[in-house]
Amino acid sequence: MSGQDWMDTLRQACAEQSQVKVAKRIGYSPATISQVLKGNYRGDMASIEGAVRGALMGGTVACPALMQDIPTHKCMRLQRAPFSNTNAMTNRIRQKCRSGECPHSRLKPQEIEEAEDVEL
Repeated sequence: MSGQDWMDTLRQACAEQSQVKVAKRIGYSPATISQVLKGNYRGDMASIEGAVRGALMGGTVACPALMQDIPTHKCMRLQRAPFSNTNAMTNRIRQKCRSGECPHSRLKPQEIEEAEDVEL
C-alpha cells in the first residue's frame, strides 16, 4: 500500500456515504474531514491517518496495556481518555500511553502535563 492509500480510502468513503457519516465513524468533525480532503488541514495528519486506517481500512496496533491488537482509531481515542475512578482498564491504558511504554502513543509531553494538571 502506498503512503496516501488512506487518503484515497477517505475520499472513496465520503463519495459513497457522506462526509458527516464518515467523520462520525472515524471520530472527527465533518469540518475536519472537509479540510483534510481539500488539503488545508493544519492539525495532526498522522492522527487522521490512524483513524482512517483503523475505522475504514481495518488497521490495528498491538496495545501493551490490553495485550492484544486493537483498531488504530480506538487506540487514538483511548490515548485521550480522561481519568476515571470507576474504570481500571481505561486507567491502565491511560498510564501506558503517558508513561512512554506505548510505542503508538501520539501524546506530546505538553498534552500529558496538561492532563495531569486537570486531575489534581
